[in-house]
Amino acid sequence: MKKSLMRKTISILSILIFLLSTSAFAAEVRVFQNLDGSVRILRLNPRLSGATLATETAKDSSLAALPFVDVNDATLPIDRTKRDKWRLLGQKVIIDPTVPDKLHPKQALIDRANSATTVDQLKAVLADSIKGP
Repeated sequence: MKKSLMRKTISILSILIFLLSTSAFAAEVRVFQNLDGSVRILRLNPRLSGATLATETAKDSSLAALPFVDVNDATLPIDRTKRDKWRLLGQKVIIDPTVPDKLHPKQALIDRANSATTVDQLKAVLADSIKGP
C-alpha cells in the first residue's frame, strides 16, 4: 500500500514539475496593435545577449506610437495560417473570424481568365500577366 501511494505521489510531482518547467521556458513577446487592428509580434533573438523587449522596440521607430502588451509566447494562437486575422483583445491575441480572407495578389487576372470565352480574351489575360502591374 505504501509503495502504491509513493508511486502516485512521485507521478503527480513529476507531472507538476514538468508543467511548471515547460511554461517557464516560454518566452515573453511584445504584441503591437497596428492602426488597422492587425498585430505585429516582436520576439527577442536568443543569440542577442542583453537585449530586452524595450531596447528592441526602441530600434524600430514605426513601433513608437503603437499600443502594445507583453504576453507569454505560449498564449499566442497555435494556428499561424490565419496570421492576418490575429487581433488583440485585452491581454490576449485571438483569431477574429470576421476579418475577410485576403485575396490572391493576381485575383483580378484569375477572374478574367475564368470568365474568358474566347481565345483572344485569354491572350489578353496572358499578355497582362506577363506585363505585370
